[in-house]
Order: sequence, then C-alpha cells, then structure tokens
Amino acid sequence: MLARLNRPVKIVLAVIGSLIVLAGVGYYAMGSYADSENAAAARPLSQDSGRAARGPAPAIDGRWSTHTGSTAGYRVREALHGKNVTVVGRTDHVDGHAVASGSTVRHARLSVTLAAVHTNSKARDAYFRSQVINVDKHPRATFTLTEPINVGGLATHTGQRTVTAHGQLQLNGTRHAVTAEMHVVRKADSVTVSGAIPVTWTDYDVAPPNLGFVQVTDRGQVEFRAVLTKN
Repeated sequence: MLARLNRPVKIVLAVIGSLIVLAGVGYYAMGSYADSENAAAARPLSQDSGRAARGPAPAIDGRWSTHTGSTAGYRVREALHGKNVTVVGRTDHVDGHAVASGSTVRHARLSVTLAAVHTNSKARDAYFRSQVINVDKHPRATFTLTEPINVGGLATHTGQRTVTAHGQLQLNGTRHAVTAEMHVVRKADSVTVSGAIPVTWTDYDVAPPNLGFVQVTDRGQVEFRAVLTKN
C-alpha cells in the first residue's frame, strides 16, 4: 500500500510520524526532568533537626542566638507541562535570637537574607530576586514571635518537644499573623528549632510565576532550622 502512495503523501506521513516520536520523547524528557528535580529537592528542615536523649541540662534562662547550622528558605510546587515538581530554595544567611525565662520563651526573632536564597537553578534564582520579590527593596524575611511559648521540661532537661508558635511573618513589605508547628531539640549546649510556616504567596503581594509552560502554585511554605547557642 505504501508503495502506491505518491511522494508528497509519503513526506507528510513521515513528518507526522516524526512529530509523534518527538512528542513522546519530549513527554518522557519532561517526566525525567520532574523526577530528577523531585529527587534533588531537599527534605523538610523539620526532619533534619536531630534528636536528643533526655537528661539534665543547665537552665534555659537567658538569651540564645543563631549559630552555625541555621538555615531557612522556601518550598513550592511547580506544574511543568503537567508534571508536578517540588522546588526548594535554601540559605544559611540566617540570624536571630530567643529570650527564655523559666520554662517560657518570651521573645524570638528570625531573619533571612533573601538575596542569598538559592535553588539548583541560577536562572530560577535570578528570576526570584528580580521578578518575584524585589530583594533590593525588601532584602529580608522576618518571623517575630507574638505569644510566649512554654517549653515544659526542656527548660532544665535535654530532649525534644513539639510546640505551636504564633507570630508575624514579614515578607515583601507585607506582614501577616502566622502559626507554625515547631520541633524543638534541646541539647546540653544548644537548642535547635525547626518547622515550616504555611503561606499563600499572594497574601504577601507575591505573584506566583506563570510562564505558560510552568506554573507555580499559590501556596507554599517558608521553612527554617535555627540552631541556637546561649550568649
């Protein structure tokens, strides 16, 4: 039958066949890219705060400040040609402090340098710093505790505990009340606090990128791990 087809028809069929093959290759490539991106995405910081066996520790009273090992960033979901991709941005440019008295943390503040947040894509990072958030105008994101936190037995003992923190998140020149579950790990000479703050980006005047072939969802998380040592 093919032998009876004239040359133009054969060419058209060949082109159609090539397009079908390319479409299949493209779909497979996008799937492979999505899989590799998801595999490269760092796991939530709340899962990297470590553990501590229960035992006696010095009183927690006093001022604690961020130390080496502190990190923060964001976690968002992208839809890339119909494939779901998790994107994680991180930085260790984090500073902050907490003040405790008895078994209560009465004041805490954590600040992140946004220009230092990076993913595995330089192009994505450049777009974030110039189009998503104007980091020259709004260089930092800051969480401030607004209600005291009771840390219970961690005031005088090592161990771990989950607490609920109420505070304000300032991002892109906008401030909103937020609530976050925090995992606290107390060691003899340090306290590690980690967690994630759920955010709706448009609440902070952040327009999730929509470039046609890739769309970022409006909801995400601001993640953090603060390693604190006593002053």
